[in-house]
Amino acid sequence: MMQSIAWAVAALVALPVIAYLALLGINRHDEPPSADAEQLVAMKRDRPLLADAANGYIHALGMAAGTDVDPVALGGARNAYIETFVSTSAADGNPSLPGRNVDYRAARSPGVVALAAACREDDRACAKALDADPGALAQWLASEQWLLDRYRRMLATVAWREAIPGDANAPLADYLHALEGQKLHLLAAWQSAQARDPAAVRDLLEQDLVFWREVLASSDLLISKMVAVAAARRNFAFGNLALRELPQELANAAVPPSWRQPLTLAERSLARVLGGEWQVIAASLRMVMAPEAQAGSARGLAERLQRPLFQEQATLNLFAARLVELGAMSELPYPDVAQALDGLPGQHDKSLPRLRPYNLAGSALVSMEPPGYVNYIARTADLEGERRALLLAATLRGAGTQRDDMAAAVRDASLRSPYDQAPFEWDADSGAVVFSGLGTRLSTPRTAWRIAVH
Repeated sequence: MMQSIAWAVAALVALPVIAYLALLGINRHDEPPSADAEQLVAMKRDRPLLADAANGYIHALGMAAGTDVDPVALGGARNAYIETFVSTSAADGNPSLPGRNVDYRAARSPGVVALAAACREDDRACAKALDADPGALAQWLASEQWLLDRYRRMLATVAWREAIPGDANAPLADYLHALEGQKLHLLAAWQSAQARDPAAVRDLLEQDLVFWREVLASSDLLISKMVAVAAARRNFAFGNLALRELPQELANAAVPPSWRQPLTLAERSLARVLGGEWQVIAASLRMVMAPEAQAGSARGLAERLQRPLFQEQATLNLFAARLVELGAMSELPYPDVAQALDGLPGQHDKSLPRLRPYNLAGSALVSMEPPGYVNYIARTADLEGERRALLLAATLRGAGTQRDDMAAAVRDASLRSPYDQAPFEWDADSGAVVFSGLGTRLSTPRTAWRIAVH
């Protein structure tokens, strides 16, 4: 009896050991880079160089430099710091960019603080704040003219080339100050509309959107792509606010040409930024799986046992295949994008991950990838529907369409949803054209896009 128990215990101990040894045999060698991985490597390697003064990204990095500091020089130093940053350990997080920013927001008067808060995103709240305190805008523009001047120098640059960090702990670029400059620029357009100057309104809106559409097409990371999406939406919303200040006979003259141009494939594609994200994933894997990182971990023994079951390049190949597929999905015709996103596993999908003996740890890691990329594809694709709804509102306003005729005019308009060519909705209560894009159907939905006509 005791001998049988001993054999049973020995078998229970031996089986996991044998299985582990078998896995070690299967995982003796890593894979070579796949075609997808080579494609993503080439995206970063083959980017053309760009002089700092001509690079909008450099201007954005140095936007809030002290008034006695050259913002381009500081932006260039920060760009170099991000590109060459090397952390000393996996715990070496939250490093700061070199140089000091001006804390200009602390010097704002209460009226400017209230206006800046109201004009953060909501054009309707901004309109109410402008009416409530007519002098706040002039005070804001006067006190931060230096920031507006720097923002406009950024708009005058010819291209965008950002740093793709090679270290997972490298600091992120800060676009807050560029977006603060955009508020000033767009509210100056509103001021020009009050002065009945449609040409100035058109030119200011055009300069702004042309720049951010270039960022949309040239971004290498999701953060800059989503900043450009947010900046384009703000241009639409606050540009519409400015056009509503003009009399009907001047409205058409204020519409910027870029509002009439459909988004290009490069502008709505996420293929390039997902290539940059793959580089960040590679940097993170190198850091987490480094021997010194595992040696200092509280789970050191378990992680050391898992390490031989992790193949770095094979894992990167799996991520590359996933990201290249998502990038191609973002470039599908609009009706197909909607259908493809509907077919992806959702955030609450309970299906078991697909594991395999080779690269067991890596395949488990890839299977845990969150489906957040779906949100980014939808958010970017929705820009085209928002542009069309905006242009329709501007067209109806310029044509002098009466409120009672709006529902029929919206229904019969040639400007329609890019996903199914259905007409936009008309909300009589708010007097707005309504676009319900893909973002309204996500697990964390965004509200429908509303653009007021009058």
